[in-house]
Amino acid sequence: MAGLAAWILQQVGRRQEALECGDIQELIDTSLRQGQTDVRLPRTVVTRAAELWAAAAEVAETWASDSDRPAHAAECRRQAERLRIRAESLRKLA
Repeated sequence: MAGLAAWILQQVGRRQEALECGDIQELIDTSLRQGQTDVRLPRTVVTRAAELWAAAAEVAETWASDSDRPAHAAECRRQAERLRIRAESLRKLA
């Protein structure tokens, strides 16, 4: 989800938030490369990730509403829903 959120935020000029998504993904990837299967992140990072994923979901939903192509709108809505579900899951962890 970090990559998707980063890409969406980057597309609308929210570069700093996109970079934050990349940083979060790097934390996770580093832990996994070190063989950790139970990745633990500070509560502040989890909370921020939820905020970023929710922000990206809002952008994707706006794209869906603005699109005049049904297939594109449907894909944007699917991505928005995936991001919202993940954001809610993260909020429950924090």
